[in-house]
Amino acid sequence: MCRISRRSQFVALSLAQLSGRSCLCDIVSKLSAQAARLYHLSAGNLSRSTLSRVNESQPYTPYKAPCHKLPSR
Repeated sequence: MCRISRRSQFVALSLAQLSGRSCLCDIVSKLSAQAARLYHLSAGNLSRSTLSRVNESQPYTPYKAPCHKLPSR
């Protein structure tokens, strides 16, 4: 199983929240379009299956509160 960092998961979920993406295909396409910027955020490029597996295995709850506060600002 491919392991990704918590930082990559956080960047992916934050980008999805900020851009209003809801499905994995949209999230992954947005991430791949921003690949150069992901490098500067120290986040890796993710595939749809990897993002799906990591969201199942690593809880997203630590990011839930900060991500829900972002759009209100």
